[in-house]
Amino acid sequence: MERHQRITKEEMYMRMAIILSARSTCQRIGSDGQVKRVGCVITNSDLSNILSVGYNGNAAGLPDECTDPNMPGNCGCLHAEENAISKCRSHERDKIMFTTDSPCPRCAKFIINNGFSKVYFLREYRDATGLDLLRQVGIETSPIELTKNSILNRMFTDIQGWQP
Repeated sequence: MERHQRITKEEMYMRMAIILSARSTCQRIGSDGQVKRVGCVITNSDLSNILSVGYNGNAAGLPDECTDPNMPGNCGCLHAEENAISKCRSHERDKIMFTTDSPCPRCAKFIINNGFSKVYFLREYRDATGLDLLRQVGIETSPIELTKNSILNRMFTDIQGWQP
């Protein structure tokens, strides 16, 4: 019997962000032809607790649709990072963010003002300015790759609209 290889906490939280992206109601099509579903998980500095989660979509109580799905970066939906930060009740410093797409410049500024020390991402946003802003103030940024884990990869193959 093949021994199951344990994934890292970083990969565990990123895979949670992927699952959250499946809740997105945003219908904007990215340059790659895929709907831009984004998920986000915020943890404390030692990765022992989830502090908040979010995904892109309209504000609570409003219709689950974009105002203008053809407007890149401004379709009317809140970004996953905005949703996660707005729900985070922790004021501790050095929080860590896991987001399926690297932050846009506006979200990067929100991250800077809310006590983060590191941001992990899977895909780079079309505009790298957000990453540049984070690095400029000393917030570490790091792409993360998912391991070839037979159990998890089988699960994620079934999520519609997600292309790692």
